[in-house]
Amino acid sequence: MASNPFSNPNPRKRPAPSGNVPSRGAKFAKFAKSIDARKILAQTSDPALNNVTGELNVASFVKAREFEIRALENSMAATKQTLATRAFQQVPRELRRRTASHNVKRVPRRLRARAVKEMKEDNTPTVSARRREKSARQHLRAQNAKKIPDVAARVAKKKESENRREEAKAEHEARKANEKVKGKNKTTKFAQPEAGEGKNKTTDSAQLEGGEGSTDKLAIPKPSVAKHKKRQLNKSWLPTHIFHTKRAQMTPPMEPLWRFSIPLTPTQKNYRVAHRASTLRGCIAWDASYTSTIAIEGDQGSLLRTLQALGIEDLWLHGKKGMAWRAGKRSHCTWIRLEEVEYAWIGKVVIIWEPQVEANDSRRLLVRVQPAAFLQLWEQLLETGKKQDPPVMLDDLRFEIGSIDITGPGSMEALVGILRQAEAPNDRNDPVKGATADTWLKMASVTDSFALPSGAMLSFSAADPRLGAPHRTLEKPQLSMTEDVLRLTSEWPSEETCKSSLIFDRQARLTACRQLPSQKSVNKRKGKASPGQHPAPLPADPHIPLLLLANNHDKKNTAQGSWTLLLPWKCVLAVWYCLALYPLSAGGNPRFGGLNEQRQICFENNKPWFPGDFPGTKSGWLWEIQEREKRKKKWDRKPKGRRIEFDSLDLGNGRKGEVGKGWACDWERLFDPRGAHKSSAPEQPPEEDPPAQDSNSEAPHDTSPSRAPPLDICHLPNPSQSLPSTPQHALATVSVTLLSRGVPTPCARIYRLPTNNPTLRSAWLALSKPTPTSKQSAKKLPRTPQKIQVPHATSPTSIAANRPLLAQAVLNWNKNKNKNMDSSWDLPNSADPVQAGDSLYPVVPDEEDLIGFVTAGNFNLGEGRGTGVGCVAWRKVLESGDVSRKREKGVGGEMEMGGLCVVREAGSEIGRVGRWRVVY
Repeated sequence: MASNPFSNPNPRKRPAPSGNVPSRGAKFAKFAKSIDARKILAQTSDPALNNVTGELNVASFVKAREFEIRALENSMAATKQTLATRAFQQVPRELRRRTASHNVKRVPRRLRARAVKEMKEDNTPTVSARRREKSARQHLRAQNAKKIPDVAARVAKKKESENRREEAKAEHEARKANEKVKGKNKTTKFAQPEAGEGKNKTTDSAQLEGGEGSTDKLAIPKPSVAKHKKRQLNKSWLPTHIFHTKRAQMTPPMEPLWRFSIPLTPTQKNYRVAHRASTLRGCIAWDASYTSTIAIEGDQGSLLRTLQALGIEDLWLHGKKGMAWRAGKRSHCTWIRLEEVEYAWIGKVVIIWEPQVEANDSRRLLVRVQPAAFLQLWEQLLETGKKQDPPVMLDDLRFEIGSIDITGPGSMEALVGILRQAEAPNDRNDPVKGATADTWLKMASVTDSFALPSGAMLSFSAADPRLGAPHRTLEKPQLSMTEDVLRLTSEWPSEETCKSSLIFDRQARLTACRQLPSQKSVNKRKGKASPGQHPAPLPADPHIPLLLLANNHDKKNTAQGSWTLLLPWKCVLAVWYCLALYPLSAGGNPRFGGLNEQRQICFENNKPWFPGDFPGTKSGWLWEIQEREKRKKKWDRKPKGRRIEFDSLDLGNGRKGEVGKGWACDWERLFDPRGAHKSSAPEQPPEEDPPAQDSNSEAPHDTSPSRAPPLDICHLPNPSQSLPSTPQHALATVSVTLLSRGVPTPCARIYRLPTNNPTLRSAWLALSKPTPTSKQSAKKLPRTPQKIQVPHATSPTSIAANRPLLAQAVLNWNKNKNKNMDSSWDLPNSADPVQAGDSLYPVVPDEEDLIGFVTAGNFNLGEGRGTGVGCVAWRKVLESGDVSRKREKGVGGEMEMGGLCVVREAGSEIGRVGRWRVVY
């Protein structure tokens, strides 16, 4: 008789297996070690507890629980060793090194003792640089290092003899000139310069260092250190080059950018970090010393006529709007074009006038331009300046004035924390310098440059920041927004703080560079100071001339503003190291960025970046050619099975192949479809463009007319003001925001809404309507199944043509291979919108509706959706009539223009609805 299953008191618990039952096997024994380490044995008896009185005998209780306590300690020790992390794993991401687990010296000091103990326990071999054998290359470098001092001594001796020879020659010429003047006219008090002698010929110490004797001539880079000279044959280093080479990816050695070795991006993951530092907390800085600076000096009337010939409005040159700018109290950002050519724009520049101290007609101004457009602007200024009466003189200050760009809420806190105004015995009773010092300290709580007036500036001389290192975080009262700070932002004291600026004085810049002590001497002075005290200032300490610019010229932009600090070239490194190590009140240190981060922040703020987003200019066209070559080489390197075949792309309605070159923003195809179609015929082999044969280092300096934008392509800085006389091939820069899912990428195609197919246009307009995005709103709407309504057929031919579409709806095919029946589309239901890839999803418009390309696009962390920046053909946009105009608030507000568009990635069949808006 079978046993009763309910006879067991607890039927859920199975009886214990008998002795002849096999064990669980090797799978259970695999985890025996970890199970044993976590298992704590315990005793059930409690003899120390008196059940009658409730008293506890402590000695008996500890003795009774001794076994459990020992087991608990053993389990904790075993678990700690099982799940232990090494010392190098406790280091933050920015401090980790690849060899940290093998060399304790690469671990921070607070973790070195623990690292040594772990390596002894694990018997890990320690690597020492002294005991390591040198390779052949290291032996060669050691031999060259021994030869460098001898070579440097010979070069210094030769240079010293040349300087003596030049001084003797200058004295001889001066003596000869004085004797000649005395012989001609003994009553003349001052000698007049001969022909060929004048302002361009000086014999002072400034000329011996490569100074103002080089007017109207391009500057030559400063001679580098002997051991670094061979690395700068075809390029120049930034002042912070050594800092960046250890922490960032640089331009290739044989492919410099604008003849500079420029950092592209930090080696660490920096995309989200750069977004947070520029918007939420902290700050991010760039060494922007590659930005070109040109000094223009001459009569004020000649300077105004020169600027007027380059396209600057009369409202700024002679009107009341530019009074503060002409007085040297504000900076002005504007577009400059070629003379006598209306739409041949060179680029965007920042112009700064020197404050007029004395009542004379001679003035000086600084023009800062992106290095891609420097040579074109320099040649135009030379040509225009010589036509003036009296002519103006140019001075190339590219290797004399450096700059640091910084953005983020903690930008001014970091600058105020490291820079202090240099004090002199005669400056205590100077009201201007006292007001400047008070203004500088109050600006620590300013978190956005847009809080100040447009183009605000502040000029002063700062002491060497290395003498105050390590810098401490500013106190909280100084960082709070008080009433004085609010009054400062509303009533900017420009009259008190901009009466003079030593950054314009070349002698002051050279003196600051000459007096700048070495890091070794600074360390000696800091070592002699008392503990916790900074070295006392000396009369020989340098006074670094600084000029702070607020980059807030575009008041329509609601993004975070930025700052630019101008200072002498050789003083950039001293300020940079102190800035990188300043402890911010929000935590951490200021981060540094490269060229990619600079373009990323411009993209997130919906601002175009020069020259990449301006293909209508010469600099932007050369940039597009270089990027086109890079994408083409990247596409060629991929095997055929892993790359996009643009020729076999199916765009629907029987259209085959990509529109233009898939790896390029094909502006030639946009403005000349027939010519571009013939040149890209499949029977002809693909040939690279002629600019691909030139090196990248010389491309920005090529002024041949063949490298200019072809087909008379030009740029429109302000399309709303140039409606009557818009050129045929004019490009306007726009910001594109997708209304649904998707991310626009570079080279994506921008279409206007279809103009030759009303049904397709209605389908795209239906997709542009807002749809519910939250779960709650989606529940309220009834979900209806998608239906494909076949049009009424009156002939057997139309019924046969509609059969493939009906079959696709039944079988739920993802791809619609018969999209040639436009009349069979029904408008999507708002309750159940059509998704990309469905059979009802509309196809992209035809090539005649193509209006532009996306030059920069990605997922925008600031807006939480895909956005991009691109250019559109303005004539095509106006012909469509889909432009919405909106007048901005305020008196004299500019016209904001925008509209709907369809964005399709290169090599993709699916388009996305977006909205474009003109940006400047």
